[in-house]
Amino acid sequence: MRQLFQSGLVALLAALLVTATLSGCNTTGTAPTPQAIVYQTLATTKAVVDNAEKFYGAEVVQGRVAVARQKEIDARIVEFHTAFGLAVQLAKKDFTAITPSTVQELADALVLLINNQN
Repeated sequence: MRQLFQSGLVALLAALLVTATLSGCNTTGTAPTPQAIVYQTLATTKAVVDNAEKFYGAEVVQGRVAVARQKEIDARIVEFHTAFGLAVQLAKKDFTAITPSTVQELADALVLLINNQN
C-alpha cells in the first residue's frame, strides 16, 4: 500500500512537472495552447485541464467572457469531467494509466474553446 502511494505521488509530481514545462509558468495570463499539450496519463490530462480551467475562471471573474460563451464552456467542462471520471473508474483510479483518445479529444476541445473564448 505504501509503495502504491509512493508511486502515485511520484506520478503526480511527474505530471505536474510535465504540465509546468509544457505550459510554462503562466504569469502573462495566457492559457496553454493545445499544440503544446501532450497527454500521456490521466494525471497529465487532469493537470492540463485544471490549468486551463483556472485561467478560464480568472477570465470570468474579470468579466472577459460573455455569458453565452460561459454556458458553452461550462457545458464542455461538464462533458469532459463526466468522461474523465468514467476513465478514472475504468482505470481503477490509476492516474498513471494512458488517457483514452475520447477523453483526450474532449480535453483538446475544452482547452481550445477556453483559449478562443473571446
